[in-house]
Amino acid sequence: MNPYIIKWDLFVILLAIYSCITIPLHLSFQKVLNIESNGFLSMFIDACFTIDILISFRTSQINYMTGGEIINPSEIAKNYLKGRFIIDFLSAIPIDTIAKWFFKDLTEENTLHLSAISCLKMIRILRINRILIYMNQSSDFKLWIKLFKMCFFLLLYVHITACLWYLIVILEKY
Repeated sequence: MNPYIIKWDLFVILLAIYSCITIPLHLSFQKVLNIESNGFLSMFIDACFTIDILISFRTSQINYMTGGEIINPSEIAKNYLKGRFIIDFLSAIPIDTIAKWFFKDLTEENTLHLSAISCLKMIRILRINRILIYMNQSSDFKLWIKLFKMCFFLLLYVHITACLWYLIVILEKY
Protein backbone atom coordinates (compact mmCIF):
# COMPACT_ATOMS: atom_id res chain seq x y z
CA MET A 1 0.00 0.00 0.00
CA ASN A 2 1.17 3.50 -0.77
CA PRO A 3 2.96 5.10 2.23
CA TYR A 4 1.22 8.41 1.55
CA ILE A 5 -2.15 6.71 1.97
CA ILE A 6 -1.03 5.30 5.32
CA LYS A 7 0.08 8.79 6.43
CA TRP A 8 -3.26 10.21 5.28
CA ASP A 9 -5.08 7.48 7.21
CA LEU A 10 -3.07 8.36 10.32
CA PHE A 11 -4.00 12.02 9.89
CA VAL A 12 -7.69 11.13 9.51
CA ILE A 13 -7.47 8.90 12.58
CA LEU A 14 -5.99 11.80 14.58
CA LEU A 15 -8.90 13.96 13.44
CA ALA A 16 -11.28 11.17 14.43
CA ILE A 17 -9.63 10.96 17.88
CA TYR A 18 -10.15 14.69 18.29
CA SER A 19 -13.77 14.24 17.22
CA CYS A 20 -14.22 11.36 19.65
CA ILE A 21 -13.28 13.63 22.52
CA THR A 22 -14.98 16.87 21.48
CA ILE A 23 -18.28 15.68 19.99
CA PRO A 24 -19.64 14.11 23.22
CA LEU A 25 -18.47 17.15 25.19
CA HIS A 26 -20.20 19.48 22.77
CA LEU A 27 -23.43 17.49 22.74
CA SER A 28 -23.52 17.34 26.53
CA PHE A 29 -22.55 20.91 27.35
CA GLN A 30 -24.14 22.71 24.39
CA LYS A 31 -27.32 23.52 26.27
CA VAL A 32 -25.53 24.66 29.44
CA LEU A 33 -22.72 26.72 27.93
CA ASN A 34 -24.54 27.97 24.80
CA ILE A 35 -21.61 27.13 22.56
CA GLU A 36 -21.62 26.90 18.79
CA SER A 37 -19.99 23.82 17.27
CA ASN A 38 -19.41 25.02 13.75
CA GLY A 39 -16.11 26.78 13.97
CA PHE A 40 -13.24 26.70 11.55
CA LEU A 41 -11.81 23.48 13.01
CA SER A 42 -15.12 21.66 12.61
CA MET A 43 -15.39 22.76 8.98
CA PHE A 44 -11.76 21.72 8.40
CA ILE A 45 -12.43 18.25 9.83
CA ASP A 46 -15.54 17.89 7.65
CA ALA A 47 -13.51 18.95 4.60
CA CYS A 48 -10.79 16.40 5.42
CA PHE A 49 -13.40 13.66 5.79
CA THR A 50 -14.86 14.66 2.41
CA ILE A 51 -11.41 14.51 0.81
CA ASP A 52 -10.97 11.12 2.44
CA ILE A 53 -14.10 9.87 0.66
CA LEU A 54 -12.63 10.94 -2.68
CA ILE A 55 -9.32 9.27 -1.84
CA SER A 56 -11.09 6.07 -0.79
CA PHE A 57 -12.64 5.78 -4.24
CA ARG A 58 -9.12 5.63 -5.73
CA THR A 59 -7.22 3.64 -3.09
CA SER A 60 -6.40 0.04 -3.93
CA GLN A 61 -7.86 -2.68 -1.76
CA ILE A 62 -6.94 -6.20 -0.76
CA ASN A 63 -9.02 -9.08 -2.06
CA TYR A 64 -9.40 -11.26 1.01
CA MET A 65 -10.29 -14.34 -1.04
CA THR A 66 -7.15 -14.37 -3.18
CA GLY A 67 -4.84 -12.11 -1.15
CA GLY A 68 -4.16 -9.99 -4.24
CA GLU A 69 -4.48 -6.27 -4.63
CA ILE A 70 -7.52 -4.80 -6.38
CA ILE A 71 -6.41 -1.93 -8.63
CA ASN A 72 -9.37 -1.74 -11.01
CA PRO A 73 -11.08 1.62 -10.24
CA SER A 74 -14.59 0.33 -10.94
CA GLU A 75 -14.12 -2.63 -8.57
CA ILE A 76 -12.65 -0.34 -5.91
CA ALA A 77 -15.61 2.03 -6.20
CA LYS A 78 -18.11 -0.85 -6.13
CA ASN A 79 -16.51 -2.37 -3.02
CA TYR A 80 -16.34 1.01 -1.30
CA LEU A 81 -19.99 1.78 -2.07
CA LYS A 82 -20.99 -1.63 -0.68
CA GLY A 83 -18.77 -1.16 2.37
CA ARG A 84 -18.28 1.87 4.54
CA PHE A 85 -19.32 4.64 2.11
CA ILE A 86 -22.64 5.41 3.84
CA ILE A 87 -20.99 5.93 7.22
CA ASP A 88 -18.17 7.99 5.69
CA PHE A 89 -20.67 10.10 3.76
CA LEU A 90 -22.91 10.75 6.77
CA SER A 91 -19.91 11.61 8.93
CA ALA A 92 -18.52 14.06 6.37
CA ILE A 93 -21.72 16.02 5.78
CA PRO A 94 -22.42 18.66 8.48
CA ILE A 95 -26.14 17.89 8.61
CA ASP A 96 -26.83 20.23 11.54
CA THR A 97 -25.23 23.20 9.74
CA ILE A 98 -27.11 22.51 6.51
CA ALA A 99 -30.38 22.20 8.42
CA LYS A 100 -29.73 25.57 10.12
CA TRP A 101 -29.21 27.18 6.72
CA PHE A 102 -32.44 25.88 5.24
CA PHE A 103 -34.69 25.86 8.30
CA LYS A 104 -34.34 29.07 10.29
CA ASP A 105 -37.04 28.10 12.82
CA LEU A 106 -35.30 25.05 14.32
CA THR A 107 -35.67 24.69 18.07
CA GLU A 108 -32.72 23.96 20.34
CA GLU A 109 -33.91 20.41 20.89
CA ASN A 110 -34.12 19.70 17.15
CA THR A 111 -30.64 21.16 16.68
CA LEU A 112 -29.36 18.88 19.44
CA HIS A 113 -30.86 15.85 17.70
CA LEU A 114 -29.24 16.85 14.40
CA SER A 115 -25.91 17.39 16.15
CA ALA A 116 -26.10 13.83 17.47
CA ILE A 117 -25.66 12.59 13.90
CA SER A 118 -22.11 13.96 14.05
CA CYS A 119 -21.31 11.04 16.37
CA LEU A 120 -20.80 9.02 13.18
CA LYS A 121 -17.41 10.75 12.89
CA MET A 122 -16.27 8.68 15.84
CA ILE A 123 -16.68 5.45 13.88
CA ARG A 124 -13.74 6.44 11.68
CA ILE A 125 -11.41 5.59 14.54
CA LEU A 126 -11.90 1.92 13.65
CA ARG A 127 -9.67 2.44 10.60
CA ILE A 128 -6.69 2.00 12.88
CA ASN A 129 -7.06 -1.75 12.32
CA ARG A 130 -6.35 -1.27 8.61
CA ILE A 131 -3.20 0.65 9.39
CA LEU A 132 -2.01 -2.02 11.83
CA ILE A 133 -2.26 -4.62 9.08
CA TYR A 134 -0.03 -2.65 6.70
CA MET A 135 2.60 -1.54 9.22
CA ASN A 136 6.10 -2.82 8.57
CA GLN A 137 6.94 -3.20 12.23
CA SER A 138 7.71 -6.10 14.54
CA SER A 139 4.87 -8.04 16.05
CA ASP A 140 5.85 -6.77 19.52
CA PHE A 141 5.32 -3.17 18.41
CA LYS A 142 1.98 -4.07 16.86
CA LEU A 143 0.93 -5.72 20.13
CA TRP A 144 1.81 -2.55 22.04
CA ILE A 145 -0.25 -0.52 19.59
CA LYS A 146 -3.18 -2.91 20.02
CA LEU A 147 -2.88 -2.61 23.80
CA PHE A 148 -2.87 1.18 23.49
CA LYS A 149 -5.90 0.96 21.22
CA MET A 150 -7.81 -1.15 23.76
CA CYS A 151 -6.97 1.29 26.57
CA PHE A 152 -8.00 4.22 24.38
CA PHE A 153 -11.33 2.58 23.52
CA LEU A 154 -11.95 1.90 27.21
CA LEU A 155 -11.26 5.55 28.09
CA LEU A 156 -13.39 6.67 25.16
CA TYR A 157 -16.26 4.48 26.34
CA VAL A 158 -16.04 5.96 29.85
CA HIS A 159 -15.84 9.48 28.41
CA ILE A 160 -18.90 9.03 26.20
CA THR A 161 -20.86 7.39 29.01
CA ALA A 162 -20.07 10.27 31.39
CA CYS A 163 -21.08 12.84 28.79
CA LEU A 164 -24.34 11.00 28.11
CA TRP A 165 -25.14 10.81 31.81
CA TYR A 166 -24.53 14.53 32.14
CA LEU A 167 -26.77 15.18 29.14
CA ILE A 168 -29.55 13.08 30.65
CA VAL A 169 -29.32 15.00 33.93
CA ILE A 170 -29.40 18.36 32.14
CA LEU A 171 -32.37 17.36 29.98
CA GLU A 172 -34.28 16.21 33.06
CA LYS A 173 -33.77 19.62 34.70
CA TYR A 174 -35.28 21.47 31.74
